[in-house]
Amino acid sequence: MKMKTLITGVGGDLGQALCKALRISKNSQYEIYGVDTKGDGIGFKFVDHFFKVPISSDLEYLGRIDSICRENQIKVIVPGSEAELLKLSEVCKNQELPCGAKLIALKPAVIELFADKLICYRHLSKSLEVPAFCDPTNPDELQRFLKQNPYPLLLKERRSSGSKNLYKIEEHSDLLFYLKKMKSPVLQEWFDDAQGEFSIGLFVSGDITHHVTFFRTLGPVGCSWYAHLVQDKEIDSYIRNFAEKIKVEGSLNIQLRKSSNGIKLLEINPRFSSLVAARAAVGFCDLEWAIGQSLDLPVPKQINLLSKFKFQRYFAEVIDQAGGYESLDAWRI
Repeated sequence: MKMKTLITGVGGDLGQALCKALRISKNSQYEIYGVDTKGDGIGFKFVDHFFKVPISSDLEYLGRIDSICRENQIKVIVPGSEAELLKLSEVCKNQELPCGAKLIALKPAVIELFADKLICYRHLSKSLEVPAFCDPTNPDELQRFLKQNPYPLLLKERRSSGSKNLYKIEEHSDLLFYLKKMKSPVLQEWFDDAQGEFSIGLFVSGDITHHVTFFRTLGPVGCSWYAHLVQDKEIDSYIRNFAEKIKVEGSLNIQLRKSSNGIKLLEINPRFSSLVAARAAVGFCDLEWAIGQSLDLPVPKQINLLSKFKFQRYFAEVIDQAGGYESLDAWRI
């Protein structure tokens, strides 16, 4: 019997990647239900059943999602957008919708901890080495930070994703200029990517810990554009230490740089990454493991990853000639 699974935000890159990850499942088959706020997009092509829903801030959002799950006997729901992740984790008691569908997400306290970069840095600094940082809206804290950390610096929003709203600050006038444009910033030391930038998937279930590392290059829309699988002993050691000291259950994404001064933490995303489909293709099936974890199913203690793997994202077009969106045969790769 197929597992009925609801994925939200299927009009976006993460929602579509979640669908792709389940499509290549080797152990189970999934009947995928998808929702999105736009009913005229391409998201419906990735799922077996599609529904249009209000935006997550709408008062009718939760009721609509719950009724879809109830009427279709859906077992689990996976948020495919950050806004829906935050909304659902806030209102779902015990990680469940009122109808009983399981929410596949980290616990609300963990999401809140890692979603805010300033709070995250302060928490991690108690047990791990993190980049020097400060709250630039606090004059005294900012002054102390600037005395100890020369320009250039990195300014970013405390709550952001997809490498958006990042500014390299070369001098004090730049800092003053960009601070006026930002709602809730955090300022940190700048570090180079002399040996590259890396996206790491980490999954933890009890005493089982799995991780996979991709060297990546960002693309024009802020997500990983090129990536290839790597095995790096220094990163492996860093991630094992992280998992040991920062107790967390489930799946999260860690972004690092190997600078001229060693490994530096960029940020932690308390959700699945848009590389989730590529990771599943490698053998790192964290979406499936998280679903199994929520249903008290066993998580594999040993995994076998491919030894070589490359990934490239690309733009593609589809055409609706009154019969629904389709790609032209001559365009297919």
